[in-house]
Amino acid sequence: MIIPHKNQSNGISALWSLVFILLLGACGSAKSTGEISYTKEQKFDKAFFEALHYKVKGDDENALKYFEQALKINPNSDAVYFEISKISRKKGEYAEAIEQANKAISLRSEYNHWYKLHLAELYNVLGRYKESAAVYKSMYRAEQDDEQLYIEAANQLVLAKEYQEALSVLDELDENLGISQNSAWGRRYIYLTLDDKDNAIKAIEDLVKAYPEEARYKVFLAETHVNFKEYQEAIDILESIKAKGEEKGQAWLLLAELYQRINNWDKAFNSMKEAFSYSEIELEQKFQTFSPYFLKIKTSDTARAQALILSDIILEAHPGEDRPLVLKSDIYKILDSLETARNYLLEAIEINSSDYRTWNKLLELDTRIKNPDYQIQDAQNAIELFPTVPSLYLTKAYGHFDKQDYEGALDAVESGLEIAIEEFDQVDLFACKASVLDAMGDHELSDLAFDKALSIKPNDILIMNNYAYALAERGERLEFADSLINIALSAQASNPYYLDTKAWILFKQGKYEEAKRLLERAIILDSKSPEYFEHLAEIAIAEGDNDAAKSHYKTSVELGGDNRELGEKIKSLN
Repeated sequence: MIIPHKNQSNGISALWSLVFILLLGACGSAKSTGEISYTKEQKFDKAFFEALHYKVKGDDENALKYFEQALKINPNSDAVYFEISKISRKKGEYAEAIEQANKAISLRSEYNHWYKLHLAELYNVLGRYKESAAVYKSMYRAEQDDEQLYIEAANQLVLAKEYQEALSVLDELDENLGISQNSAWGRRYIYLTLDDKDNAIKAIEDLVKAYPEEARYKVFLAETHVNFKEYQEAIDILESIKAKGEEKGQAWLLLAELYQRINNWDKAFNSMKEAFSYSEIELEQKFQTFSPYFLKIKTSDTARAQALILSDIILEAHPGEDRPLVLKSDIYKILDSLETARNYLLEAIEINSSDYRTWNKLLELDTRIKNPDYQIQDAQNAIELFPTVPSLYLTKAYGHFDKQDYEGALDAVESGLEIAIEEFDQVDLFACKASVLDAMGDHELSDLAFDKALSIKPNDILIMNNYAYALAERGERLEFADSLINIALSAQASNPYYLDTKAWILFKQGKYEEAKRLLERAIILDSKSPEYFEHLAEIAIAEGDNDAAKSHYKTSVELGGDNRELGEKIKSLN
């Protein structure tokens, strides 16, 4: 093979090569249907090539200018009208594009596939479906072997709700090319739309008869019976398919779905076991069929065991994929086996670290596990991959906060604020910053951060609660704190956290009985929070009832309160 020198003087630039390709392949000659003089032809070619040059560069304005120049030289050029029509379509000027496309077709002496296709698509965009169908009809009568043209004509007529005419087109298709999956499926769709059960079923039965060795057509037939809730008929067809070893995977899968519909869960489970072992069945299909288990595995031992077996089969059938591992994690999360759930997510991330949804699931688990080290490390790993996601910095900050590493928390918050653009991200980060500064004892800056958060989102009742509680803890600006928590409670009167904040403000104001009543109400709503019992203990101490205080502290420990800190408080009351 001879390779020309890169500096060869008579070489053609890549851009002009593309222009020549466009000219040679763009639906025929750029010249007129009538004869023009040699001089005019040269001028026309120059303008036409210049127009193509600008078209390739994406400069439609200049392309249009030169196409119009070419048209003035030769007003009978079908190619120019076609090119102008395409530019009009691109600009959204569909009426003009249709007019120009029709002009190109009328000037063209012989049939042109691309001109017609362009016109049919224009009619479709404008919802002029019957006109689009008419164009497709003229196309398939010129190109009788192109099945897709018949199908497109039928589709346009279906969109126009001209169902009988669409069926006539499919009749022409079958007559010219023989029955096919597309024509049968088209008939099935039309008859389903018309709620004509017999003909919908017959359409697929005819397909099965035409191709008796194609088991997938039998699956289509079963699905058609399902559309009319004829489940047993569908089951009989599918049982015959799997018995012969044809299309076994899809047959088993559809059988599973059918048995679910008639609440035969044992047969559904057995069918899923078979179906899920076929790797060619897409994961989405398997997940959809598996999904009913999510509602049952928490309460049913049988469902739990079956779900674990099925998820193992999926995992084995799709080695090296991350989503089966995520499925395993979701199951163990529901079962409250959070460490196991987390380990599966870590495996999934090793396979595919680019899916942010998996990272999000992992960080949610870290929060539930209440392991700040997990939270900090996983958030940092995610930040390295997704450095512009502010919520990751927030998660990392709260991990440091839970470890009482306030400097680390503050660094994470400030990093998040540097990239936060959306207001909801800024609000969350400023609220976190306020809590961190409050814990550090810098109350002035803490209040400024709370104020900043509320200036961005004045009606954020969670921030109001946190601000009010921080002030109550310090015993400062209690009237302002009370006004904040009252707003929060007016929105969520039965929120136990807000009731606890209100109680703590009342306690700081010396209103012990009112505070106790609110705490008792909070405990009824949320009986497993240790903090409410700690607060009851503090009120009991203020009232001089050490025995009651010790009892409340012990309950707090039992519910997961800080054993060491509360143990010291109990000892001090003896």
